[in-house]
Amino acid sequence: MEMNEQRLHYTACGLDNIYLLDGFHVVEGKRGRSVRIEDQQGLHKAIGAFLIRQKRSLNGEELKFLRHELGLSQPALAHLLGESEQSVARREKRKQGWARPTPQERMLRFMFEERLGGNESLEEFLKALADLDAQQQEEVEFSKDGKWSLAEEKEAA
Repeated sequence: MEMNEQRLHYTACGLDNIYLLDGFHVVEGKRGRSVRIEDQQGLHKAIGAFLIRQKRSLNGEELKFLRHELGLSQPALAHLLGESEQSVARREKRKQGWARPTPQERMLRFMFEERLGGNESLEEFLKALADLDAQQQEEVEFSKDGKWSLAEEKEAA
C-alpha cells in the first residue's frame, strides 16, 4: 500500500487500480507505521459491486477478486461453472478481458450479485447441477399404480 497525503493506493485486494480517499488510519506501532482499513469487508463488497456492474469484460485480476470474495477455490469455481480448473486459471492470468463478457463471467457476476443481496440459492443450484453432472447414469424403474412414479418410492411407502 502506498499513501500520499490525499489517498491510499489499496493493493491488498489484488487489484492495481483501487484508491481510498478516506476510511483508513495510519497507526504507529513497534515496527513502524501501518495502515488500518475501516470495515474492510464492506470495502470489498463495494469493490465487487462496482466490478460486476461494469459494461466491459473483466480482466483476470478482477475475476480472481470476485472468486476470492465468494470464498471459492479455482477447483470449486470450475466445478460450479462446468469448466476445467485449467480454464479458470487461464482466465485469471489474462491481463485483458474478452471483447464481451463470457457466459461464465456473467454467471460469476450474478453469483456475486446474489451474495450481496444475501441470497445464496443460485450457488446452491449450481452446486446441485454440477453434482448431477458427476453422477453416473443408472437404470431407473418406474411403475404405474394409478399414476406413474419411481418404483423405489412405492416400495418405501
